[in-house]
Amino acid sequence: MKDLKRHRIGLKATVNLLAVLVLLTLSVGSTVWLIEGQTRRLSTLHQFLLALEVLGLIAVGAMAYLFHVRVLSPLKTLTRDAVAIADGDLDREIEQVNRDDEIGSLTRAVQEMRDQLFDHIEETKTFERAVEETGNAVVITDSNETIEYVNPAFERITGYSEAEALGKTPRILASGETDEEVYEDMWETISAGETWKGELVNRRKTGERQYVQQTIAPIERDGGSTEKYVSISANVTDQKLRNQVLEVFNRVLRHNLRNRVNVVTGNAELVRDRYARRLEQVADDIRASTAAPDGGAVEPDVDMANLAETVDEIAESVHEHTDMVVEAGLRLQELNEKASKADTVTQFTEESGGEQPLSEHLRTERDRVQQEFPEGNITLSIPDAPTIPCKESMRTALSELIENAVEHNDTDEPHVDLTMDVRSESVVVTVADDGPGIPEHERAVLREGEETPLSHGSGLGLWLVYWIVTMNGGRLQIEDREPRGTAVKLFLPLPRGGTETVADGAGND
Repeated sequence: MKDLKRHRIGLKATVNLLAVLVLLTLSVGSTVWLIEGQTRRLSTLHQFLLALEVLGLIAVGAMAYLFHVRVLSPLKTLTRDAVAIADGDLDREIEQVNRDDEIGSLTRAVQEMRDQLFDHIEETKTFERAVEETGNAVVITDSNETIEYVNPAFERITGYSEAEALGKTPRILASGETDEEVYEDMWETISAGETWKGELVNRRKTGERQYVQQTIAPIERDGGSTEKYVSISANVTDQKLRNQVLEVFNRVLRHNLRNRVNVVTGNAELVRDRYARRLEQVADDIRASTAAPDGGAVEPDVDMANLAETVDEIAESVHEHTDMVVEAGLRLQELNEKASKADTVTQFTEESGGEQPLSEHLRTERDRVQQEFPEGNITLSIPDAPTIPCKESMRTALSELIENAVEHNDTDEPHVDLTMDVRSESVVVTVADDGPGIPEHERAVLREGEETPLSHGSGLGLWLVYWIVTMNGGRLQIEDREPRGTAVKLFLPLPRGGTETVADGAGND
């Protein structure tokens, strides 16, 4: 730009000089004509000056023509090219000028500016494509935290559209579960002009809890003040959940496997130690009764009734301990099935979709469990309500609750009531039974809010339900019924954008 200004000043001076020459020539001509009118005696001088004037006019015309060809015309062309480039026509070809003067320098400067601008725009487009196509959520805010830009991944991960996010602040994602110390450290870091990295617990628009690895960097002005903030968030929810599940089942499986192996080996040793001696005693009695004093053989004198009774006792005991071994194997098989359920649940990430109406999940699982346990009586009550979308993982939680309510019921005809109640901000699903209730050691998981209270596999199903409900943004509550039984309530958040107006298939089954 400085070269352009310098060339412009030089051209302006040249134009001014030509104007002075023209005015001077005209002034001389006018003076000559006055002198001619007053003094006809100077005819010779008049003719000379007239010739001089004509020559001057010819010279000025020639200079004007040369100025137009050499200066004005190239400048007009260059101006049109510069305006076209400024309007975005970066493919415009600038006419080549093989000159070493100011016009040539100016033309080459405009060409270089166009090439640099083209390269810069291409780099910017490449960066924009990378941001648009990345799998991580990218957010740009102003210095007041107002969101100015979000990429498509932000919409997929958070559930908020671009229109819903622009003009808001990132606090729309806050779950209230991130420690305040984390936020304090974050602001202290970015306020110092440094980049912050850490883990936050956010909440999607639909209410599900979400773990993100976040990086926030300030963009500063030349003076050092912060102009904008750029945030990049990686969704690590799936990884976090799988690690939790693996940790729980690794610990519980080790504990249960160790206990069941002890049952197997203990009973095997018991059979060996206790009844091996009994069999040896029977054999000694038989040998003694068949031996004569002279070493010969005699007719056996054995109480066959007692011998048969002893053998029956041994067989019954072996059968009893074998049943214990089989029971241990069944318990391990049941635990393995729960582990498979939990592993399946971790596959249902936010991006995988697969949402179905909550009422359909309830009907499907009610029908399945009713068919598996025909002796049970399972009722279902669904009120008039909008369609409430529900992730596939919730189907696993409902299946676990309904199945346990029937399977662990000690009455001849287990009775289970399933109800769904839609409230202003949540939907409540209740699974109520008339069984013996949930043991205290299994309820401990709700008070602690984590899997650590589990010391054996009997509480694993409840922990799985608690975990699924929590990750879907809800909570679980257990209430005792009178005179007996338990009611497990699932409080699930309604989508923040509201529910659909299509009927959810109300009715009582």
